[in-house]
Amino acid sequence: MNAKYLLIIIGLAFAGCKSTGNYEVHLLGPDDSSHHLITAASEDEALDFVNEYEESHGSMKIIKRK
Repeated sequence: MNAKYLLIIIGLAFAGCKSTGNYEVHLLGPDDSSHHLITAASEDEALDFVNEYEESHGSMKIIKRK
Protein backbone atom coordinates (compact mmCIF):
# COMPACT_ATOMS: atom_id res chain seq x y z
CA MET A 1 0.00 0.00 0.00
CA ASN A 2 2.85 2.41 0.69
CA ALA A 3 4.14 2.03 -2.86
CA LYS A 4 0.68 2.86 -4.19
CA TYR A 5 0.55 6.09 -2.17
CA LEU A 6 4.09 6.99 -3.23
CA LEU A 7 3.14 6.65 -6.90
CA ILE A 8 0.03 8.78 -6.37
CA ILE A 9 2.07 11.50 -4.65
CA ILE A 10 4.69 11.50 -7.40
CA GLY A 11 1.98 11.61 -10.06
CA LEU A 12 0.29 14.58 -8.40
CA ALA A 13 3.60 16.40 -8.04
CA PHE A 14 4.21 16.23 -11.80
CA ALA A 15 0.60 16.83 -12.83
CA GLY A 16 1.02 20.60 -12.62
CA CYS A 17 4.34 20.65 -14.47
CA LYS A 18 3.01 20.92 -18.01
CA SER A 19 5.66 22.47 -20.19
CA THR A 20 4.40 24.75 -22.93
CA GLY A 21 7.85 24.93 -24.48
CA ASN A 22 10.12 27.85 -24.91
CA TYR A 23 12.10 29.49 -27.67
CA GLU A 24 15.84 30.01 -27.88
CA VAL A 25 17.40 32.73 -30.00
CA HIS A 26 20.80 31.83 -31.45
CA LEU A 27 23.33 34.06 -33.16
CA LEU A 28 24.55 32.40 -36.37
CA GLY A 29 28.28 32.10 -36.94
CA PRO A 30 30.17 32.04 -40.25
CA ASP A 31 30.69 28.26 -40.23
CA ASP A 32 27.09 27.16 -39.46
CA SER A 33 27.83 27.38 -35.74
CA SER A 34 25.49 29.18 -33.38
CA HIS A 35 25.69 30.88 -30.02
CA HIS A 36 22.72 30.85 -27.62
CA LEU A 37 21.69 34.38 -26.71
CA ILE A 38 18.36 34.23 -24.85
CA THR A 39 15.52 31.91 -23.93
CA ALA A 40 12.09 33.43 -24.48
CA ALA A 41 8.78 32.26 -23.05
CA SER A 42 6.89 32.83 -26.30
CA GLU A 43 7.56 32.96 -30.02
CA ASP A 44 6.44 36.61 -30.07
CA GLU A 45 9.04 37.48 -27.44
CA ALA A 46 11.75 35.72 -29.44
CA LEU A 47 10.68 37.49 -32.65
CA ASP A 48 10.71 40.85 -30.88
CA PHE A 49 14.29 40.20 -29.76
CA VAL A 50 15.38 39.20 -33.28
CA ASN A 51 13.68 42.24 -34.84
CA GLU A 52 15.31 44.58 -32.34
CA TYR A 53 18.87 43.21 -32.40
CA GLU A 54 19.42 41.47 -35.74
CA GLU A 55 20.75 44.61 -37.43
CA SER A 56 23.42 45.18 -34.77
CA HIS A 57 24.19 41.53 -33.92
CA GLY A 58 23.85 39.76 -37.28
CA SER A 59 21.78 36.81 -38.45
CA MET A 60 19.84 34.89 -35.82
CA LYS A 61 17.59 31.86 -35.70
CA ILE A 62 14.81 30.81 -33.34
CA ILE A 63 14.72 27.24 -32.06
CA LYS A 64 11.61 25.90 -30.33
CA ARG A 65 12.37 23.71 -27.30
CA LYS A 66 9.92 21.51 -25.44
